Amino acid sequence: MRTAPDANFHVHHQFGWWAHPLYYLIWTVILPQPYESAWLRFASGISFIPFFFYKHYSVRFAPWLNLYWYLCLTFALPVIFTFLMLMNDLSGMWLVCETMMFLVFILAIPNFFLMMFFLIVGFLKNPSVARVRVKRLVL
Repeated sequence: MRTAPDANFHVHHQFGWWAHPLYYLIWTVILPQPYESAWLRFASGISFIPFFFYKHYSVRFAPWLNLYWYLCLTFALPVIFTFLMLMNDLSGMWLVCETMMFLVFILAIPNFFLMMFFLIVGFLKNPSVARVRVKRLVL
């Protein structure tokens, strides 16, 4: 984990709060998709707002800020992208978006083991994946 936020952190959290609301507009107005969730997109954007004030937090709060950073990334990238990909029936556009999500996630979390852990947790904690697992058990 990081001991202090670096410049990379600053760029990613700036990108995090506006990207999902912007993509909501893109996926509903410009390229309409069968399924889109405003609540999910805007909740992701709002979750990044505390990072605007990270320079004002005390040093004791730094480890918790790192944990919150990883949890926000896990929610914003693997959980939301996989959920929307599955809800849009694995369309080609969403498969490309899922691939791009992998690349951004790799860039945002430099430690390979942490990145893999949060990526797997993000996939398994997804409500759509849970429904698919339950349906397979019932059949």
